[in-house]
Amino acid sequence: MSQKLTVFVVGPPRTGKTAITNYLADLADSLNGNEYHPTQGVRILEFEKHLSQSKGKDIAISVEAWDCSGDPSYMSVWPAVASSAAAVVFVCTPDRKQDKDLEAWYSMFSFLNPATQMCIFFNKIGLQGATAVKVPKPKFGKVLSKIPIYHTNLLDENDTSRSDFETLLFSAYNAHNENRDREEQQVLNH
Repeated sequence: MSQKLTVFVVGPPRTGKTAITNYLADLADSLNGNEYHPTQGVRILEFEKHLSQSKGKDIAISVEAWDCSGDPSYMSVWPAVASSAAAVVFVCTPDRKQDKDLEAWYSMFSFLNPATQMCIFFNKIGLQGATAVKVPKPKFGKVLSKIPIYHTNLLDENDTSRSDFETLLFSAYNAHNENRDREEQQVLNH
């Protein structure tokens, strides 16, 4: 039986959230030929991921990925559903400064551990010559500084987005189980 984890994919408009979500769900091999279509509200994808533990035992995770619109007109809805998140993927691009947008999204998920239940996909898609260009690691403010940052470029055959996502899932899985065990222990102690 698999454990269900809800993962939100959030960030400003036109950063590649839908393309990355499709790629992570194995609905696309790359972004070649895709046109931009803004997400209206949210798009929910459900898929299975099988992760190997160090002891050789596989973990089956049923992922519910919430591909959220970056349109500010939907921002008022997200706090009502954010509490169901086990993890969050922030998506941004190097071609514009997006700290304030990401900090607004972060505030909705601040109950999650930034080091283990969050990550930033710094998406290089759309940059001229992005596969050959080395983009420096972004420098974010203090609020976002503890979140792991992964460079992504789905046009590059050496892209590590799927393995980076699996690292996030594994950490979120462990955090979810630790929280559940802690809550069960509190019930037993009362």
